[in-house]
Amino acid sequence: MPRKIYYSRPITINKVLHTKNDTQISKQSENYIEVSTSNENKLREIRRILKKYEVIGVDLNIEEIQSSDPYKVISEKAKTAFEANGYNPILVEDTSLDIKGLDGKPGTYVNDFCSSVNGRRMIATEWLKGKDRSAIARVLLGIFDGVDVKYWEGTVVGEISEELLGSYGFGWDDMFIPVSEDNPQKKTFAQMSAEEKDRLSMRRKALKAFQKDPFKFGYPVYQLPEPYEQELQRVQLDQITDGKARKFAYKLECLESNNRIKKDMTATKYSNIHRTDNSYFTRFLLNPNTPSLGLMLTDVDRKHLKLQKNGDPYLWQMGPERRHLALVQRADFFMRHQNPNVHQILDRLDQDRENFPKRNNRRSITLEHALGIEGYSTVTQTLSLKEIGYKKLSSPNYASRSRSSDSGLYTIIGKHARSIYAIGCLPWVSGWRDVIVTAALGHMPVFVHRNNINAIDFNNQIRLISESIRTIKELGLPELAEKRALGNIGAALGCDPKEDLRKAKRLFKETGTKLFRIYTINSDPRVKETALALRQYFGDQIEIFVGQIADMKQCYELIANDIQVDGLIAGHGGGRQCTSATNGMALTTLEELYNLLINRDFNNTTIMVEGGIGTSVGALLVMGVDGILRNAQLASCVIEQGDLYFEHRNGEFCQPYHGSASAPTMIIESYHKDNANSRLFPSGRTKNVEGKSGYIYYREKANSMTFDIDQFKHYAARTLADLGVGSIWELREFLDKNNDELLRIVSADAAYTASAWRG
Repeated sequence: MPRKIYYSRPITINKVLHTKNDTQISKQSENYIEVSTSNENKLREIRRILKKYEVIGVDLNIEEIQSSDPYKVISEKAKTAFEANGYNPILVEDTSLDIKGLDGKPGTYVNDFCSSVNGRRMIATEWLKGKDRSAIARVLLGIFDGVDVKYWEGTVVGEISEELLGSYGFGWDDMFIPVSEDNPQKKTFAQMSAEEKDRLSMRRKALKAFQKDPFKFGYPVYQLPEPYEQELQRVQLDQITDGKARKFAYKLECLESNNRIKKDMTATKYSNIHRTDNSYFTRFLLNPNTPSLGLMLTDVDRKHLKLQKNGDPYLWQMGPERRHLALVQRADFFMRHQNPNVHQILDRLDQDRENFPKRNNRRSITLEHALGIEGYSTVTQTLSLKEIGYKKLSSPNYASRSRSSDSGLYTIIGKHARSIYAIGCLPWVSGWRDVIVTAALGHMPVFVHRNNINAIDFNNQIRLISESIRTIKELGLPELAEKRALGNIGAALGCDPKEDLRKAKRLFKETGTKLFRIYTINSDPRVKETALALRQYFGDQIEIFVGQIADMKQCYELIANDIQVDGLIAGHGGGRQCTSATNGMALTTLEELYNLLINRDFNNTTIMVEGGIGTSVGALLVMGVDGILRNAQLASCVIEQGDLYFEHRNGEFCQPYHGSASAPTMIIESYHKDNANSRLFPSGRTKNVEGKSGYIYYREKANSMTFDIDQFKHYAARTLADLGVGSIWELREFLDKNNDELLRIVSADAAYTASAWRG
């Protein structure tokens, strides 16, 4: 059964609410209003009543539909004015006059009958002779923001005078007498002063209603294409039996304010998106107070995104059916990671960590030949992981990929048993609360970023970690399971010994954070000094990871007795947003990593790899790597990242994925005055730019990051099965006994053939 294809305008599913700009009055701010009129008398009246507003009249000269239904008229008028005003909201008005003696006429056609003196005189002196002169005057105000039309109504009961009276006012003021105790002399509006009319008019009542309940301006968020019917039919809801799994599934910032937990795993309600603007960036937020990154937009992004006529980006969210798939994926993930069997495995590893098999430090003829190593330490070539494979072996043992994926991919990372996978500290990934929570519950270390928004406000990093902790605690996990998950949440620091020790103290005290990563590519002494300061103050209470590391000299300094970092992170040059491999800059590939892995001095230190790894997991495990840090590979445009997407010029749905020192990141961080001088030239241009700007793209199959995690676990489980083992422990034991050269260089011809077969 095919899904719906939208041949015209896509379905509107939500809207963005504008908030006041940080530095200037916005057209969408609460004290500025545009009104569709060129009538100066009407504008003066509106300004007298809306004293706190800056009221601007705009002459749009729009045509009105013909209808006796005032609400239909104002609705179409508001929508037409919205488009004519450059797709910006604008207040429109429609008046009607229902005269009882004329069977409710002229109604919405009042201007056709009463715009001329002769027309009004005909009604007052001729048509109503001997008839009921009672009437209801009505003003309807309306605004359309691309999503909704909001109405405000003001009515006044009155009567039609027997002749035209008065010279003030405008329109048909000279024939309408409001019936009120405040009008004992039965004056027409045209006989009243401006102050008298303002107290009684229907326009005043409508405008006061507007003041009491102002419209929250916004613009539309569109619905992504829904799944095929067959996809939905394959969902096995009867397998989701754990109440905590359902609770976890719904623990999403984009859902939790208005979607209750349901057994059918649906979430059909949407919370409005909030937008803030300043001179540096626009930020789209799930709620105004979230510490999560939000969807960030800089001028650099505008060149790459599809924009509406008014310059706003097109925004998209998952529809209810695609959300349904995401929730089922999340619940299934929880059940496979938070169950007694997995926790027993982790318990055994923690209790027996001293006996966990060490790396065998065996040298590889294949790698040394490829790297150009002569003797031991002379490196003349670089090598990429994608060029390395491993030899598959027959085995007398049956190794199940599914079983290995669920229970065999745990090892010792730092001081604790954890998954072989971790999430780095690029803000576009670890800047979302729900990414942090999901990774932590999947037994993956996750380092909350220190740059971007957190470079503007360090308190935001504390808030983000605190919110993640609160979310996990609300799940009601067993005590040990909760403690284990919370221990996976770490924080990224810089390499300023005094400043970053101060930050670590606050993080430790206010959030209980005990996992830290000194996130830097610097090779200067401050890296060592920061690690030393942390260890001297905290001792073994905390875990310290450092990377990406510079060279072996730095590594030896970091494992010295007075520091003894828990983990070293080797960079594999050529990550998606890395410019080192393209600009003739420093290039770190496999040489430092290889030297670490064959050196027994580092056998008590966790060795992790980050950047440009792709799917080359098997070779790393065979080489003896403990853990692999991923970013976009494990969270790329998924529901945990706010379920909010731009539309790229190429037609794909996307989110920003800019390098840590890219131009957009520099612009964002310059918002903080203390950062501006180091990020910008006086001309406002960014300086010392290194990383690339870029985007990650939405894929229909990966509604939740749990899908990507499972996919990469499958890659690792396949390696275990190919070698006839069921766990990382067994793999280490196997490698210690097997003397075969297992690594292989993938030739260009082989890579070409593989690519051809992949299509």
